[in-house]
Amino acid sequence: MFTGIVEELGRLARRTDGQDSSRVEISGPTVVPGLSHGDSVASTGSA
Repeated sequence: MFTGIVEELGRLARRTDGQDSSRVEISGPTVVPGLSHGDSVASTGSA
């Protein structure tokens, strides 16, 4: 169960598929600029 506060709906900027995983880059002009390495971000994978 998600108990956080939704601050922004981001958009998928890029997806790079690896052999066993994928890396996603999310564009979120309100929240992303204030993030630091190690910050927690939730993604449901759908919209």
